[in-house]
Amino acid sequence: MNITIITSGSKARSTPACVITRGMTQAITATLLTEGGANVSTTGVAAWELGITQDFLAATGLLAATSTITAASNVLSISLNGHTVEMGEFLDGKNTAHGFATLKGFDGAGDTIATYVWPVVLQNVGFDADTEAANAIDGLFYSAAQVDAKFAAVGDAIPAATESSRGTIALATAEEATAGTDQNKAITPATLKPLVDAKEAVANKTQGIDAEDPSADKFPSEAAVVDYVSGLIPDVPDDLSELTDTTGILASKVSVDGEKVLSDNNYTNTDAAKVATVNNATLETLSGADVTVAPWGRYRWSASGACSITTAGFAATGKEVAYLVITVGIQTTVSFPAGTVIDETRDVIDDAGVYEAYIAVIDNVTYFRVISRPEAA
Repeated sequence: MNITIITSGSKARSTPACVITRGMTQAITATLLTEGGANVSTTGVAAWELGITQDFLAATGLLAATSTITAASNVLSISLNGHTVEMGEFLDGKNTAHGFATLKGFDGAGDTIATYVWPVVLQNVGFDADTEAANAIDGLFYSAAQVDAKFAAVGDAIPAATESSRGTIALATAEEATAGTDQNKAITPATLKPLVDAKEAVANKTQGIDAEDPSADKFPSEAAVVDYVSGLIPDVPDDLSELTDTTGILASKVSVDGEKVLSDNNYTNTDAAKVATVNNATLETLSGADVTVAPWGRYRWSASGACSITTAGFAATGKEVAYLVITVGIQTTVSFPAGTVIDETRDVIDDAGVYEAYIAVIDNVTYFRVISRPEAA
């Protein structure tokens, strides 16, 4: 039977009418066309499936079905078995009935990418009572012979597996594993066990270490290693004064001065005075709302209102730093050169008070870091 399926979206009609006869296996050649007469595109369709139902496929069970469909572009060759239990039960006592054909197209992953539904006529003639009816769903399964044929067709088409792609894996023989020529091959437990047993044989173990005549083949146990090492370490007395200085290493030790403690001022008053001069008096005062800092400068600045800091004289490569003590007034904002890197969770100036900070220019990138900030209210 040759029919043309005129499609409009998923809805379709056949010309001439598609007649499905109970009790017969029918060969149908179906040509898929659009309403305008153009060939329906079947790009991406890897397999087709046809089902016959009393109503739409989602609403009622199958009366007949088949996946025995070959396609040449938009022309399908269909073999449909109408001799099914379900078809017989539905048409029993009827001359004809109406039904629907649902044609589905699947891609290589098995997902439905095309569906066409059209009305068909089911007629109750040609029934052969001498043959056993099949179940409708059987038409959607491969027979054992079909499965064998598909596996045979695969043949050597599957490549060898790699670290990044699937494929076949060769098994190494015991001889290959022993000789070390099993590269890129899998080793079964049965092949691996003799190799492991040879490495763990009792003859290859020792419970003692012979320092005078050590073996190059035996592996010492954990207990043997502990015993050997323990024998090399002398006992340490509780009172270190009992140690005998046989090498003279203790002769150059520095003895503890019991009159000195960690809190003693062991540097001179002159040294202390120098340290005391490192305070705000050594900082250069910056004035105004918009100030400029130079490399290795140390500054103090009172910022109020809308203020800004710019840099000048910093090298394009390497690292140079300027140190600042900033007294920030209420409702003060401080802006920095474009592109300055600031950690928003740590280095923002968001409260009034005194901030200790520095500006670093590293390989032409400016960074602002807060060393200390006013305590939260």
